[in-house]
Amino acid sequence: MNKSQNPILNFRRMRSLTQSQLGAMFPEPFTKATICRWEKYGVPVERVIEIEEVTGIPRAELCPAFFAVSAGKGA
Repeated sequence: MNKSQNPILNFRRMRSLTQSQLGAMFPEPFTKATICRWEKYGVPVERVIEIEEVTGIPRAELCPAFFAVSAGKGA
């Protein structure tokens, strides 16, 4: 994943948070290593909703392969 397009990394940088500080924001804190893995490889789909609730980053940005809305398709 391109680092400049990583929503977790962008969120953290805009708020001047360390990986440890971001991990501590969750009800059950994540380690620095976990946050690093999300920034490097992307967010696992099973964590997307939880991350969205804590950070406000839309799920479609966190995991576009699973949550992106197709253009031109109505509901």
